[in-house]
Amino acid sequence: MKLYHGTTEAVARKALTEGLVPRGALGIESTWDVESHPECIYLTNAYAGYFAANATELGDRWGIVEIDSEALCERYLLPDEDFLEQATRRFLDAPDSQFRHLIDQSMADRTKWFRAHIHQFADMWKLSIENLGNCAYWNEIPPEAITRVSIYDPRSNPTMTSMALDPQISIMNYSFCGAKYRNLVQWFVGEELAPSDLMLVPVEALPEGAKESWQEAIGDKKGLEVISV
Repeated sequence: MKLYHGTTEAVARKALTEGLVPRGALGIESTWDVESHPECIYLTNAYAGYFAANATELGDRWGIVEIDSEALCERYLLPDEDFLEQATRRFLDAPDSQFRHLIDQSMADRTKWFRAHIHQFADMWKLSIENLGNCAYWNEIPPEAITRVSIYDPRSNPTMTSMALDPQISIMNYSFCGAKYRNLVQWFVGEELAPSDLMLVPVEALPEGAKESWQEAIGDKKGLEVISV
């Protein structure tokens, strides 16, 4: 399985020879309102562009690192704490629920609790990928596990950039739009797409000229540099 890490251009290029390191080991602060786990590297099959944009300053180029999960040590793979928080909401008020103590806590506090206890749920990492598109890796990722790196200038293609910036990262949204976002990641690492790969409606239902406009945007890769290993 190929998974992706969205980051800065500098980190992506460095990963080719030095791999990836959890932000805590580098003393880097989290960029999220609810802090991510400092000892984990977060991986996705759907939102690499969005995560790269979050890691960079406005106008900077994005870096996306492709990783072969088969080359990782499975015991270090963990679910995303956001997946755990969302997946357990409906069980909070069950009489025998192990999460009942979280029922009166905020979403942020529930997420923090799952982050602090993430290793208890290690066997759910595949469910996290299958239902939210994200997981975490509790270790460094060696360069040998990296199969491709792409560098993208977000100013070069406003259509594809805007598509990467608009996800609602939830289990419900992933169930409807996951394929679109997985295909979008493939565009960002240099694969060929058709307009239908990014549509939630049949291409035939698009207004006149829309298919051609999408085809033009998908074919415009002048701002994309792909480095295969």
